Amino acid sequence: MEPFQALPVIIQPFYLLMGLHQAPSLKDFVMCSASTQTAVVQTEEGAIRGAFDRAAGLHTFFGIPYAKSPVGALRFRPPQPHDGWSGVRDAASFGSASAQLFDSTEGEYSEFTDEPQVEGQPWVGGEDCLTLNIWTRSLGAHKKPVVVWIHGGANWLESSRLKCYHGDQMAKNGDMVFVSINYRLGVFGFLDVSVLGGEEYSGSHSHGLLDQLQALHWIRRNIAQFGGDPQNITLMGESAGSIDISWHLAGGHLNGLVRRVVMMSGYAGLPGLSGDLTYGLSNASAGDVAREFFADCGIDSFQQLSEMTTADLMMKVHQLSESRDMLFHMDSLFWPKSHAKSSLLDPIAFAAKGEVTGIDIIIGFTNYEMGLWLNWDERIDQMGMDSVIESIGIPAGLAESVKSLYRETFPDENDGQRAMHLLGDSAFVMPSLWAAEGLARNNRVKVYRFDRETDPRRRAQHAADQVYFFDKLDTYVGKLLAGLPTTDTDCQERESLVRLMQGLIFSYAEAGHPDYSAWADYDTEHRSLLALDAKPSIKSDPYKKRREWWFQNIYPSY
Repeated sequence: MEPFQALPVIIQPFYLLMGLHQAPSLKDFVMCSASTQTAVVQTEEGAIRGAFDRAAGLHTFFGIPYAKSPVGALRFRPPQPHDGWSGVRDAASFGSASAQLFDSTEGEYSEFTDEPQVEGQPWVGGEDCLTLNIWTRSLGAHKKPVVVWIHGGANWLESSRLKCYHGDQMAKNGDMVFVSINYRLGVFGFLDVSVLGGEEYSGSHSHGLLDQLQALHWIRRNIAQFGGDPQNITLMGESAGSIDISWHLAGGHLNGLVRRVVMMSGYAGLPGLSGDLTYGLSNASAGDVAREFFADCGIDSFQQLSEMTTADLMMKVHQLSESRDMLFHMDSLFWPKSHAKSSLLDPIAFAAKGEVTGIDIIIGFTNYEMGLWLNWDERIDQMGMDSVIESIGIPAGLAESVKSLYRETFPDENDGQRAMHLLGDSAFVMPSLWAAEGLARNNRVKVYRFDRETDPRRRAQHAADQVYFFDKLDTYVGKLLAGLPTTDTDCQERESLVRLMQGLIFSYAEAGHPDYSAWADYDTEHRSLLALDAKPSIKSDPYKKRREWWFQNIYPSY
């Protein structure tokens, strides 16, 4: 809805001021204050009052509950539809972040909570966290493309509250409706508590996935009230958010719900770090991970678990994190092993079948994914090939051939840097190429690689692409991921890349065709990808030798 700058309300019908051609039904009713531009929108669950960002020209609605609070009897249970409310609910402030450890690499403390920091408390957020946020220029029947964002954070960190995920630039520059969601993290959304609670808690390692689906169904039912087209939804996610999307896609849960997906640095998940992919993506693995977690935390019964407060559990996670490695332990704990509502294939097997999904796909990764983990372990690029080969479970019989491959591919780099490439390929690049390879047989798939470097050591690190897509280089996280400009030319190149990358998403969300004519669909003849940097370029099968080694040696069972 545009600001009221035309005729007075008393001589112009209210629904015309809303940009509608006919009077709305009660279901579509939107009420707006001419003086403040705040609006009241009627959703299926009840009326909500948002805020108006005058500088951006955007209506915002934050902290909208899309499900019942998952506490009390609903703790560790699948999400349930919200019962609704009477009166007008305020939607001017973000909801709670999901309970998690506070990590300053992920954002400033004030980005996670409205509460002051408590001395000695290493965690933030809460269990009552199932909310979503909306940015839109116009309310009512405008049928604008909708982009929905699922944040990353290894399914145990981060929140849609973070400034780097605010959708104001996306909604303003692209004239779209942008939605971000919270979902349960860690112990509360991605751990198999059935090992203590029994069969009735089966699938609890994937309840975070069900939260995301619950949010998508809410969006599909209600987004028209916010100017969006429920028939034109693009689902985006990065890292864990992207990995979670791969499970939704493989289970068929997005069919008829979204039109296209953008998966950034994530397909199938870090269990793929194991040479035994079949076990790594299984319910048996989920049970083993949970049993080890509970043993490490000293939790030996479901009664003990259920009686623990949020603070009790988060302190257990904190104590565990103090004694465990970030990448190979903490970041590998909270992953879906199957979909709680599906007995269908895992994402790796699903891609191998190459079935028609009816959903267009963009899938991408960065050129030096593991650079991000230097924030947690300054020694990770000094591990070397032998240590990484052992850590990720590559069979001993393949050790010499993989070392030879990476020496040949990166002759000017040292052993630690080659190991960083090996890690990035294992966790992010090769699962993404495997997905593109299979899904492209019967679906429209495009592949990109983000090449813009942060600094000489971190290079084009994991997650750096998202702050360009969001136009959030000036945020706390944006500066960590993209660095600071060093020259006027650098500033201009960064701004140009933001405009290019946002333009790709805007045109893709609107009509399914990214506005870059040379970017062809991925196929098994050319295997082309778009390399995103100051001077974008098309690369033809740049991973040929590495891809062939991985597909022949690690993925052959599929």
